[in-house]
Amino acid sequence: MKRTGWIVLVLILVLAGGYLVFRWQQRSQKDPEATFIKPRIEMAGMQILHIDKDYTKGNMKILIHNPAPVGFEADSLAYQLYIAGIKVVQSSYPKHVDINSNDSSLITLPVTIKNEELIQTLKQLEQKGLDSTEYTAKANIYTDLPFLKKKPVELEVSKKLPLLRLPELKLVDADLDKLGFKQTKYSVRTEITNKNVFPFVLRNARFQMNLNGEKFTEGTMPEVVNIPAKGKETIEVPMSIKPNQLMETGIDLLKKNKKNTYLFVFEANLVDKEDNKMFDNSKLKMESSGDLRELIKNTREVIKENKKK
Repeated sequence: MKRTGWIVLVLILVLAGGYLVFRWQQRSQKDPEATFIKPRIEMAGMQILHIDKDYTKGNMKILIHNPAPVGFEADSLAYQLYIAGIKVVQSSYPKHVDINSNDSSLITLPVTIKNEELIQTLKQLEQKGLDSTEYTAKANIYTDLPFLKKKPVELEVSKKLPLLRLPELKLVDADLDKLGFKQTKYSVRTEITNKNVFPFVLRNARFQMNLNGEKFTEGTMPEVVNIPAKGKETIEVPMSIKPNQLMETGIDLLKKNKKNTYLFVFEANLVDKEDNKMFDNSKLKMESSGDLRELIKNTREVIKENKKK
């Protein structure tokens, strides 16, 4: 009797299993999307390539994990990047991507952020006293799979990362080093502010000074500049000008109604002191502009102070 009961139980289990398999196959034929194992994405890293006053450009590395036993080809990929829930990037990756079965695929997506939008977002977070926030990447994969041609595969991943604050440059004053008939040498003091929680190094610095929209002088700085975390660093940029340039500038300043402006452009390679791969010889371009008369006024005050010493 017991044996008959076990046989009946086994038959019931076999029939139930067969019915479930049949229903699954039937459902797969009617709606293949229901049995599709969706890939997942992982934010593998961010790399900053270039920073200037208008844009921050870099790469976002995304790892696509496909646990399914079947691979497929992504025709294209649309993606967005959010910082603290605010969209700062929306772009597309037009190249084909092979998503292999039971494997992971690493793709590098170009990222361009408008600094105006980034600064507004950072100000909101700074008011809350935050040093880090959620970075969210969303991707829509368009594939050649028949049952997904009309609908993309939607993927999303979030990761908490430090806030990326843009370095700030300010021209403080200038100091006359040498007044000569052939060449006049002076130093321009600049202040670089770093609001980030990590320090960084500036290498291979290059600079250019424009007066009233025209190039006045330029040069390079071989020294390595260390900028502390959440701090400031004042550096002296050596410049030299010819007598005729100095005379032309003096004549312009004598014209009371003429507006005299300067534009100081400072470029360097940015490296993280803590070996953060986000910055790997990233190109940094900062600008400082203002009234030339005000700069000369500050310079005179510096010269007077130096004479007193």
